[in-house]
Order: sequence, then structure tokens, then C-alpha cells
Amino acid sequence: MLLLLAAAVFHSLFILKCKMNTQGLASPK
Repeated sequence: MLLLLAAAVFHSLFILKCKMNTQGLASPK
């Protein structure tokens, strides 16, 4: 259960990082 929670948090952080990267690079990807 704890591992699943950690995975969910890491996944959301990864998506947030990707969103910031796409906004910073202004790429359609």
C-alpha cells in the first residue's frame, strides 16, 4: 500500500515536471 502511494506521488511529480518542461521549451510534445 505504501509503495503504491509512493509510486502515485512520484508519477504526479513526473507529470508536473514534464508539464513545466513543455511550457519552458514551448514544444507541442
